Amino acid sequence: MLILILIFLSFFTIYVYKQAQLNLFAPNVIAGVIFIFYYLFDSIFCLIDSSKNPNFYLSNSFFTYTNTEQIIIFTLASISFWMLGDYLVGNFNNGTPNYDSFRNLKIQFRNSKLKYIRTISLLTILVLFIELLNFINFINEFGGFNYYFDHIADRSLIFSEHTYFYALVQITTILGSIIAGYLIAIITTKKKTVYIISLTVLIIICILMLSLLTGARANILRPIIIMLVISGYFGKKFVLRFRSFILAVGLIIALVLFSEITRNNDTQEQFNIFNNIFNSTEVSQINNLMVLEERNLVGLEDGKTIIAGLFSFIPDSIYRNFSIEKQLGGNAIFTEKVWPERWERAKSEVALGFLGESLMNFGFIISLLIFFVIGMFYRYLYKLLFIRKKGGIFGLLIYIGVVWSIFQLLRGDLYNTINTLFIYIISCIFSFGLLKITMWRVREKN
Repeated sequence: MLILILIFLSFFTIYVYKQAQLNLFAPNVIAGVIFIFYYLFDSIFCLIDSSKNPNFYLSNSFFTYTNTEQIIIFTLASISFWMLGDYLVGNFNNGTPNYDSFRNLKIQFRNSKLKYIRTISLLTILVLFIELLNFINFINEFGGFNYYFDHIADRSLIFSEHTYFYALVQITTILGSIIAGYLIAIITTKKKTVYIISLTVLIIICILMLSLLTGARANILRPIIIMLVISGYFGKKFVLRFRSFILAVGLIIALVLFSEITRNNDTQEQFNIFNNIFNSTEVSQINNLMVLEERNLVGLEDGKTIIAGLFSFIPDSIYRNFSIEKQLGGNAIFTEKVWPERWERAKSEVALGFLGESLMNFGFIISLLIFFVIGMFYRYLYKLLFIRKKGGIFGLLIYIGVVWSIFQLLRGDLYNTINTLFIYIISCIFSFGLLKITMWRVREKN
């Protein structure tokens, strides 16, 4: 079985790398990288560890390695079905890209008036600074920095009572990231000025400070992805090199370890660094499938968490106005059933992974079909927004959110993916309005 996984991993990695040479941010590349780290590496670790230990440790509980080889085969099949759906749509009726329209938008972008660039930069810094002060005030009211960081592992419970505040933090950081990506692209395609560079650095610092204060890895990684895509597409083209790949892997590992520090209060000195990564709640997608098997949760939800996920963007307050209780998503249901004490204490979710959520709702066979359809769906959005240029720059901004949603879906659940994507679209509307101010057809020199 180990040889089979290694062969699959080798061919799959080559395929993803070749596709990345064509377009680094294509959905099959993004999904491929996530599959490699969160699914294939975890499968290898589970297979090796299960040959030495009958049990594995996950979030203060021990579980039994259950049907390990069957689960891994199911995982490989799911990945293959996703990529097959992506391939079929990618090679069918690509349509005619609207190059002329998009080329005009690029010309407007690269010839933005310098005075408007300064205005939008200062306005963005003001918004970020106000939100940063608001966050600091929130921490002081909560009990001060020491108390806040001592309890940051319970941030899900903290922010559950301040949902609008947390949503505003995310909207602000996304808005700032879009503007920062725009400024980086301007710097790489126009004459550099110390003033614009300084404003860009200041925006990035504010974004990182806000993201770090939340203690969430996603809030740190998302701005980086946004800035990379925007600056890479409108500025100098980003070329994937081996050193960049190693740096990206190192960043992922660092973020995982950072998340472990900010999420888990438990310390198990018996575990090495590999246990801390792959036998942790941060990279446990394959372990979660075995937990579902052991606890007889396969097919138990009958699509309820999927329905809850589709309507997750509706605020709790609206549900309460109609005396309706908002349903929980896949991560929450999984955590509530397997770790009831953890859920009751802190409302902290274990990231199930959408493969696990599909399995929990529909079983094995239907889950394969769902992955096939989702692979087709993401490729269609890519062709619509990125290849055919529908929606222009606004369409590209939306596609960046689509790229991020692949990561959040495969690692987490549909509920948080839809909710975050909705917040992202709201941020895009405000960001696009600001960007349009600077995108005039050139009638005079800057």
